[in-house]
Amino acid sequence: MILRTLRLVVSRELRSARKPFVITTLIILTLVGIGLTVMDVTQQNQSDDRTITHGIGLVGATPNQLRNEIRERLPDGLAIRTMRYSTVDQAEDGLSRGSVSVVVVGDDTVLWGPWVPSPLADSLVQALRTIEAEERAVSLGLVVADAEWLFESSLEFRSIEAAEASTEAEEAASAIAVIVMFAAIITYGQWIGYSVAEEKGSRVVELILGAVPPHHLLTGKLLALGSMGLVQMSLLGSLIVGYGIVADIVNIPDLALGLVLWMLVWFLLGYGLYGAIYAAGGSLAADTHEASTTLSVVNLLPIIGYIFGVIAFSQGGDTFLLRLSSFIPLWAPMTMPGRIARGWATAWEVALAVGLMLMAIYAVIRLAGWVYKGGVARASSKLGWREAFRAGRDLRPTQGS
Repeated sequence: MILRTLRLVVSRELRSARKPFVITTLIILTLVGIGLTVMDVTQQNQSDDRTITHGIGLVGATPNQLRNEIRERLPDGLAIRTMRYSTVDQAEDGLSRGSVSVVVVGDDTVLWGPWVPSPLADSLVQALRTIEAEERAVSLGLVVADAEWLFESSLEFRSIEAAEASTEAEEAASAIAVIVMFAAIITYGQWIGYSVAEEKGSRVVELILGAVPPHHLLTGKLLALGSMGLVQMSLLGSLIVGYGIVADIVNIPDLALGLVLWMLVWFLLGYGLYGAIYAAGGSLAADTHEASTTLSVVNLLPIIGYIFGVIAFSQGGDTFLLRLSSFIPLWAPMTMPGRIARGWATAWEVALAVGLMLMAIYAVIRLAGWVYKGGVARASSKLGWREAFRAGRDLRPTQGS
């Protein structure tokens, strides 16, 4: 019976919101597509016009072909200029002042500066190896092309920048998780709040509540609008990731897929909790004009969580307050996905947070159901939270639950 009631409510909500949902989705996808295209064109123009030049100091009898060998191996956007020094001391002074990034002394010594880009370092090392291999081949009377395998090295060079890049990716992912979850909760929460206020103004919902318990009707609304929000978020995310991969403007790290899945899970949990609160808030307004004032109060809850999440993650550590907030249902949707992205949340912490969210969602839907019922029963008046809850509770014996 309950499933049949929920199915009917969901079908009704989907039918009534189908047209505006399709229109808004197409508008959002079009605007995002245009924005991505503009960003891609801008980045290409900037990359075409911008070339970074690094200085290489030369001391002593350096190989004549070194400059050409390095330039052949440099990627686009990087260039070199050479400066010759008389002594090693002068070259070291140039390194300390930043005049050059690296110094080559003779044909067997390299002095590295504090900030040497990996592409430049790799190109220099490969160039020196090639020159040395060619010299050895000539001294042995061998043809260079036939003797290259004799001089191949099995050494592996690894840079700490890879670890730094991974950390930066995790930091960016945690920040994105906070922003996306906040925007999604605010957007789709207000969506359901205004929908309830509109129904209250039309007084159609009064007839529905005569046959459907308030928490069943509220659950059906959450499922319907939440599913549309999930579809919209999935389409938007697919567009951004797909466009980024095809246009080569975004690099998807290994943590991205898992983070996206967790963000979808926490979107559903956060929407389930806040959607019930927004629906109850929308029922307090007399019409859609008053709903903005009522819902602005509800907006403070996710805003507090957003501010706390931004401040907490900017500190760069898994603090006690951050861990605590990830278990509080009102703030968990904005903080737990970020902790997951940073690898700070353990399996039992995630399981506990999800369990607390589910219990909170059930409790909020039950309580918000009475506020919702009492609010829509007073179709022509604006109510407070306590007054609406009492009105809904008083209506229970006559209208069923």
